[in-house]
Amino acid sequence: MDKNQFYGLIFEKPDSELDLWLVYREDRYETLLGDGFYIYLNAAFVDENKAKEYAMAERRSSLAASPEYGAHYYIYRARLFLEPRNYDPCVKYVEFFMAFDDAYRKEEIIPSVDEIALKLNV
Repeated sequence: MDKNQFYGLIFEKPDSELDLWLVYREDRYETLLGDGFYIYLNAAFVDENKAKEYAMAERRSSLAASPEYGAHYYIYRARLFLEPRNYDPCVKYVEFFMAFDDAYRKEEIIPSVDEIALKLNV
């Protein structure tokens, strides 16, 4: 999805704000044996339940492939809005929402609007 389509989704909302559910993937192998905490945006959803289903399915799949280093999945809620004057989509805030296992860390994450648009599953 490009920025203009993304703009349209936000503009459709009465208050010009849109909540999205961001699924982040932590590469456990890199986190445990590499040089730090390695997490990246894996997918974005307009629907919270679809984000949860996706994260649970991906977690099960990663554990089946590598029980010792299966990826961890996290969901963050992001609120986007249109910037006054130029109507550019902006991230208003991102908050940690859910993890799919016991061992997790919450991070302060501010993704770019372009990154979210590329990963959005409508």
